[in-house]
Amino acid sequence: MDEVEIAYRTFRYELVQKWAPELSQRLHRSVEEIGEKGLNAYDFSGGEVTIEYMDAFMQFRSAFLLVNKERKEMAVFSEHSGYYEFRADTLKAEETQFHAFGNRYDPFSDDS
Repeated sequence: MDEVEIAYRTFRYELVQKWAPELSQRLHRSVEEIGEKGLNAYDFSGGEVTIEYMDAFMQFRSAFLLVNKERKEMAVFSEHSGYYEFRADTLKAEETQFHAFGNRYDPFSDDS
C-alpha cells in the first residue's frame, strides 16, 4: 500500500468519525457501531447527489448527502466514488432517491 492509499484510508476514517452522529441518524445504527465498522454496501441505496457551485456541478451515484447547519458543512458519502466534505454556505445540493421524489437541500433554510 502506497502513501496516497494510506492517506485516503485515513481521511475516510476521520470523515466517518466526524460525521458519525449524522450517519447514525441516517442509517439507524449506533454511533459506536459506525465508528467501529464504518460504512458498508448496504448503507448505500440507489440515491444520487448533485452538488452545484456557480457554473460547475458534480454528480455522485449510489450516494447520500448529510448537512450540519451548525458547522456550515455538508458531506457526500458515495459507495464507489468515496467520501467528500464541503462548505455548505457556498453550494447547493440535491439528493434524489430513485424510489422517491428528490429533496433539494438548502443548509440555511428552516425547512431542511
